[in-house]
Amino acid sequence: MKEEDNPCDYTIGTCISVRNCPEAVNALKRERRHSFPRCGFEGFDEIVCCPRGQSAQVRTVNNSSNSEDDAGSEEVTSPSPKTTTRRHTTTTESNRSRRPSNRNPTVRKSESACEELSNEIRAQVSLQIFGGENAEPGEFPHMAAIGYVNEDGNDEVVEYKCGGSLIHKKFVLTAAHCLVADTTSKPVHVRLGKIDVHGNSDNLVAEDYRISTTFIHPEYNRRKREHDIALLRLKKRVKNTDYIHPACLFTKPENPEKVIVTGWGSTSYNDYKGSNVLQKAVLHSVPNTHCNQTYFSRLSQVITPSQLCAGSKDASTDTCQGDSGGPAQIEISEGNNMYYIVGVTSFGASCGGKVPGVYTRVNKHLDWIESIVWP
Repeated sequence: MKEEDNPCDYTIGTCISVRNCPEAVNALKRERRHSFPRCGFEGFDEIVCCPRGQSAQVRTVNNSSNSEDDAGSEEVTSPSPKTTTRRHTTTTESNRSRRPSNRNPTVRKSESACEELSNEIRAQVSLQIFGGENAEPGEFPHMAAIGYVNEDGNDEVVEYKCGGSLIHKKFVLTAAHCLVADTTSKPVHVRLGKIDVHGNSDNLVAEDYRISTTFIHPEYNRRKREHDIALLRLKKRVKNTDYIHPACLFTKPENPEKVIVTGWGSTSYNDYKGSNVLQKAVLHSVPNTHCNQTYFSRLSQVITPSQLCAGSKDASTDTCQGDSGGPAQIEISEGNNMYYIVGVTSFGASCGGKVPGVYTRVNKHLDWIESIVWP
């Protein structure tokens, strides 16, 4: 990652915060996006290659590889809670992992992948006002809806029961309970790039990717709801667009003050069918000590360090049934539609009440995630 004030590799210029680059600021105000090469990030601020009196080179996103199929069958594997199964090994994927890498050995693989991704994705600006409202097209380009079919029913009838986050061109992060809680149906594909998951009010074409393999965390405990995290491997690589691209993983140990939650779950106490349009809301992190007191007194449930609690101060917003598996996230840099996934929606005592929702912490499961996604 380039630090601020360093010379750029791309052109004659300097890597500085996008906020301090007049040409980039003007482009964002004029066109809601800029085309300057991205040097990386400093905290949550985007660092761009700002030209010194010259026009910067325009970077084109490579949308080439979307034809690589897994060699194995489409059958979804649901490992037992104590077993991690890896049936499908694609020759192209394994060869790619053996190529020489310029990654810093002291940097996590997920952090290196995030830096590489940041250089692929064009910066965008979207005006965002949160509080349990509809999301905008392209606002959460990593958001996935998981489609299920009945085990003995018609494969053409798909229900979207859980959410997930695209974290790699072939992997979606979700909750383990989304794969084992319902024995009557199985996940078959993920839908990407859509805000209206069933209809066409967003004027976007649905991109459906078949699931080839599922990975459940080996320490997932359904009764205690611990390590409620899973991965879905897709049969084909996802092609990056303005409406579809992966998110990064949050690797820091501290809790963000606020997180943004998204999902197609219930929008009110009386709405059990969920929303057709993706919903977004801001929640405040709640210390585990406070959360533990609440859950233990009500449900005899212990909140562990591998879990994160978050809720609305006035109980006006929360995650509900149908939001399971979806992300609790923070924006990497204001307006660029790239996010860190902080947590995976796991469970709550009620929908929209004063009891915080519980999320599986991503930073406590990085070793397991990286061993599968970036082996």
